[in-house]
Amino acid sequence: MEELSSPAITCPWCFESIEIQLEPESEAGEWVEDCSVCCHPINLTLSIEPDGRWQIQADRSH
Repeated sequence: MEELSSPAITCPWCFESIEIQLEPESEAGEWVEDCSVCCHPINLTLSIEPDGRWQIQADRSH
């Protein structure tokens, strides 16, 4: 079984650092996930850099 990656992001609502669970085969895309601290919805955008590193952006979801 492959390990999950858990990058930390800063919640755009409460500014707490939270971990997001990603699977190794995750692909670029967008989704909404609730903050584990304040429960507000966060719009997450995952992109993959040419060198294979993941880039994740967190914005307020309306």
